[in-house]
Amino acid sequence: MPRQPREKTYQAESGRIFRYYYLGHSEETYGARYWFEISSGEGGFRPAAVRVRQSELAPWQNRHGRELSPVERYAIAKLGLHAALDRLSGSPLFLQVTVSAAEVEEILEKLGID
Repeated sequence: MPRQPREKTYQAESGRIFRYYYLGHSEETYGARYWFEISSGEGGFRPAAVRVRQSELAPWQNRHGRELSPVERYAIAKLGLHAALDRLSGSPLFLQVTVSAAEVEEILEKLGID
């Protein structure tokens, strides 16, 4: 029996409250894509994809001499989604986010991961 996704909430810097579900991820040639459904109460849930490219992880991994774990990569995707929601205006039909190397650094520092 498949697990029911847990609904989570996030209050963006704008004060807008988003609900979202994590649906899973797919490995791609460039890295991974993490799939979510998001809603701010305007028109139901909409798909969102967060790309975590290997090329954006590489600077951190090379400096620290280790690969990031799957859990750490998910954390980067989730907090990358939060950052995108902070910047979001309107209600796009589909949200696609690519986490930059600078955002990877910022997220991992915020989480105290080294």
